[in-house]
Amino acid sequence: MAPSNNKKTYTLLLGFALFLILFMVFTQKTNFHDTPEHIIASKELAELNNSKIYSAHSLLYPLFLAQFLKVFPYMVTLKIVNIFWLVLDALLLWLLFKDKRALLIFIFSPLVWTTAPQIAPILPSSSLILLAYYFFKKWEVSESKNYFIFSAIFLGLASAIYEAAMAIAVIFIFVFFYNKKLINVFYYLIAFLIGFSPILILNQLLFSFPFYSHLRFFGANIIVTLGLRSDFNILTLMFAKEFLPILIFIISPLLFIRIFKIKYKRNKKIIWFFILNAIIFWMWGANTLYFLAILPMIALMLSSVIKKKWLILHIVLSTIIILILIYPFFQTSRENEIAYDIKQIIKEYPNENYVAYGRESSQSLYVLHLFDKNQPRILWMSEYLAIKNKNNVLTENTINFKPKINTHKYPEFTYRLQYNKGEEIENPYFIVENDAESPKDLKLIKKYKVLSLYSL
Repeated sequence: MAPSNNKKTYTLLLGFALFLILFMVFTQKTNFHDTPEHIIASKELAELNNSKIYSAHSLLYPLFLAQFLKVFPYMVTLKIVNIFWLVLDALLLWLLFKDKRALLIFIFSPLVWTTAPQIAPILPSSSLILLAYYFFKKWEVSESKNYFIFSAIFLGLASAIYEAAMAIAVIFIFVFFYNKKLINVFYYLIAFLIGFSPILILNQLLFSFPFYSHLRFFGANIIVTLGLRSDFNILTLMFAKEFLPILIFIISPLLFIRIFKIKYKRNKKIIWFFILNAIIFWMWGANTLYFLAILPMIALMLSSVIKKKWLILHIVLSTIIILILIYPFFQTSRENEIAYDIKQIIKEYPNENYVAYGRESSQSLYVLHLFDKNQPRILWMSEYLAIKNKNNVLTENTINFKPKINTHKYPEFTYRLQYNKGEEIENPYFIVENDAESPKDLKLIKKYKVLSLYSL
């Protein structure tokens, strides 16, 4: 590779990093699927605890982010640290695979830019899965034990950070170990457990149960899958009409134009890896975000059939799509209006305790932008009701299997979330959204732009 080409590529990588940083500094939106959960957990682990954690996910990534918040307790800190993984993905595509076409496909993928503001463990898992794939390919060529072990450890760590990556890991092992000795799978799983062990240790330290986050994660997904949550039904999401059209454009506008040109015999394993993951992602609610976990590998797959003219077309079309998709991120959002009102309320009506009253979906926004450890505590509505009603059961779901034959017994399973008791609260203020139903049993103190403050 000529030195001038290397210099151009590193300039491209530097430009990519700088544009991402600017994007993070000026973007107004951070409230995406599960993002508030990871931010609030990071704040708690950094001892910026003005609300209790509500988490059904691994706390490894929030623990990592918390170390940066301890030094720089700002939202922009989380944003900039979070995009490191996208830059790392791009760097790995160049340094390890020396594939400039894959690099350009990745950098100009709309999925990269729409995912960048989402503070979530899928970003580091993407880098770790790519490393697992790289070392696995190196092992296939050299049969070096070190490459084999590194591949398994990185795949295990990806699964420890991001529970959904466990399904990707299963598909990875199933596809890439096809026609290989079964004993190799056994050895690979042992090394996989080494990478997976940090979450088991952290769960044991924080919750006295090594599989706590997995029980919460899979329990929540089973409830959704079985339709036990009226506000969230997996069948509705699976048949979302927008999934396929969004998928066509979000990865690359040329995905379903060029993918059929890939030589099957030479690339059949990575093709099946993509197909099986796509099926799983569709079953999980047709969320295109999941594809970020394997996006670098998709870029490698497409690079063989996207030559110069197609690459230019990909860059031009993707740039247009990216600008259209990220434009709303720069506009003042309801999230920012809520953050402004919350700070005004705390300033004008200081109190030890506030209750996030009303819609569960919006309650996390009340604490999302509070990064001062001296700021008061904001209780979840469910937390306040548990204290008020002296009822420790927050939610309870029951699954039973009633037999159609004459029998005197049948199995029944109950999944219950208990309230973790805290201190008693006196005379709290209640924060309610203006467009929500006004609480009849509370007294209005003052209305703000999007929020209102009430008392008992």
